[in-house]
Amino acid sequence: MDSLTNAQIRDLKSRAQRLKATLKVGKDGLSPRFIAALDEALNHNELLKVKFDDFKEEKKELTPQLAVLEIPPVEAQGRMTVKMQDEVMRTVNAYNSILPDLARRNGATFLALPGVPKPYTIDGVHLNSDGYLAWDKAVMQAAAMICG
Repeated sequence: MDSLTNAQIRDLKSRAQRLKATLKVGKDGLSPRFIAALDEALNHNELLKVKFDDFKEEKKELTPQLAVLEIPPVEAQGRMTVKMQDEVMRTVNAYNSILPDLARRNGATFLALPGVPKPYTIDGVHLNSDGYLAWDKAVMQAAAMICG
């Protein structure tokens, strides 16, 4: 399968917004009947929207067990220039600014990442061992808060 270009992905996302659900997953879940209907629909359509009807109650029950972690910062190192870092960090900071409220409104737990010593990436983006230790600490803190 060929990879999609960013333009193709944007186009499909845009078209998906206007679609009505072609298939619905109900109480039987991903039954053989649903899989057969999905296969048939994919033979005739490039893009499908699937609605998960019968899982609203499960979502309500599971949400308090979810944690939303802050997106880690990027560093200016390797191919990541200071200019690129500034651009990326504007986006990261914008997302991070809405994550606490998003988690709160949906009953999930938000956790900011603890401070990490620099450098915390191997190439400006991917975490090194110190970065992963900070990430692991945040995940364990979230698990302790959620699970008690």
